[in-house]
Amino acid sequence: MLAPTRYRASFLLLAFPFIFFILFYTHRESLLSVQELLHTKPSPNEPPAAHYDSAFIHESTLEGTRPDHSSLPVVNPNPILFDESGAPPPIYTAPVAPSASDSSPDPHTQPSNSLPHTTLSPSTPSPSPAFDSTSPPCLALSPLAQDTVIILKTGSTEIASKFPIHTTTTLRCYPHSLIFSDHAENFHNATILDALASVSPAIQATHPDFHLWRRLKQNGREALDGSELAGPGGMADPNGTGHASNPGWKLDKWKFLPMLAATYTLHPSKKWYIFLETDTYLFFQSALSHLSSLPNPSKEKFYMGADTLIGDTHFTHGGSGFAISHAAMSAVVELYQSEQAHWELVTDNHWAGDAVLGLAMAKAGVSVMGAAPTWQGRGIGDVEFGEEEGKGRWCAPTVSFHHLSADEVREMWEFEQKWILSTKGDMGRGMRWRDVYQEYVLPRVSDRRQGWENTSPSSPGSQETTGIQDLAACARLCEQDGSCVQYTFIPTTGRPIEGRLIEGRCLTSPSPRLGSAKEGSQAGWMKSRMEAFAGTMPRCEGEILWPGTQKWREALMMK
Repeated sequence: MLAPTRYRASFLLLAFPFIFFILFYTHRESLLSVQELLHTKPSPNEPPAAHYDSAFIHESTLEGTRPDHSSLPVVNPNPILFDESGAPPPIYTAPVAPSASDSSPDPHTQPSNSLPHTTLSPSTPSPSPAFDSTSPPCLALSPLAQDTVIILKTGSTEIASKFPIHTTTTLRCYPHSLIFSDHAENFHNATILDALASVSPAIQATHPDFHLWRRLKQNGREALDGSELAGPGGMADPNGTGHASNPGWKLDKWKFLPMLAATYTLHPSKKWYIFLETDTYLFFQSALSHLSSLPNPSKEKFYMGADTLIGDTHFTHGGSGFAISHAAMSAVVELYQSEQAHWELVTDNHWAGDAVLGLAMAKAGVSVMGAAPTWQGRGIGDVEFGEEEGKGRWCAPTVSFHHLSADEVREMWEFEQKWILSTKGDMGRGMRWRDVYQEYVLPRVSDRRQGWENTSPSSPGSQETTGIQDLAACARLCEQDGSCVQYTFIPTTGRPIEGRLIEGRCLTSPSPRLGSAKEGSQAGWMKSRMEAFAGTMPRCEGEILWPGTQKWREALMMK
């Protein structure tokens, strides 16, 4: 028979202290562990759990060292993981470049499987409200990106002014990329490969063109003289950096064929190889759209870009960027490696490395496929949209621009990310010249801009008026001319006479052009007329005609 309720309650009250003591004593170690966990601060070396929200796989150094993931969905190969300071991780996982005192390997040795593949992790770009800077839209582009290698060619005399901007912009988008120069080093955490490492030792040791290379080999970047360096903004300085007398320019022609051979050694099974310079911008989505429109790159020999002639030598202009299919790459590398001494002699007797490549391609049975104005070598600020061929170019797709400053590279990259976002990465929505004008140029024009030039005497239909006192007077001249869309005021150098304002020159033009920075000049646009200009151009109906496709060839036949 159970005890009355009041006795059971009294019993429990008396027993509770003893029960609690027994439980605490038997589980005291567990309770202390919980207390320590609650009051222990995380290790400063341990990132917060949120840092592991995004799982990823790093690409292996070389092809053939990882399983085939081609059937898997495309993932972000370049995620961003920030520590508590907000700083991004190093852009490359790369070995430290050997110092000048390190022993050097045999320079005649062909690139080996120990060469690192320069896969990037992204860094932080300039903020843009149109897209998430931690995961730029270019990372979700066509699977063909995984079968494409982007190769940047630079040089020790220009790398400091032209290369760094790419580490926070373009190189974040490429699953596979290589950077070649005339000096192997680790620069801005990037592995820079020596394109000249496999040139014959006798040439390396004695040829006058290799004087800079030998200095760099001995003393590293400290060997460079200030007069040999490219100027700020990524453009060649006026003292000859971009001319044949410059030691970096003398080495440049020797890079092309060895660079192709090294690239093919590192990536022997990719479908496409795109070669660029560090002042070239490539619209990656458009480039992939173009490449995907061409058949069977493993068997068809494509060598395409802005076709150029020097005498009777037909080649693609290096600064415009050019693309080589697997079949063409295999053919020309095999030819070069079997006749290296011959092609070094050809290079020695020529002044343009891209032309030497054209000669080698021709002997390998590969023809140039002209792809201008899709691949072209003008800067975005130099394009005259109103020139005679403007209407023919207006609806054509666009892939590349050349002679860009670091600021222009950044702006073009941000513009492309917004474009990819707006088109949802649709590979059928390649960018046209019309889109560049309406979406890139027009938002950048204004009534007045100091330190800028948008019109030159060579601009189509331009007129020059002297004796103009200021920018406002120049603007009035343009406004009075119904065909004028923009103007540039250039003050006359010298001192004011008797307190009068310096009189200058006014250039007006009916041809829209963005222009570029120029100290001392002032510029402006008639924005409503710039906008109206687009209405006078073709409507661009129908699909894009990519160079090399059957429909493109048929369209050429009809002209």
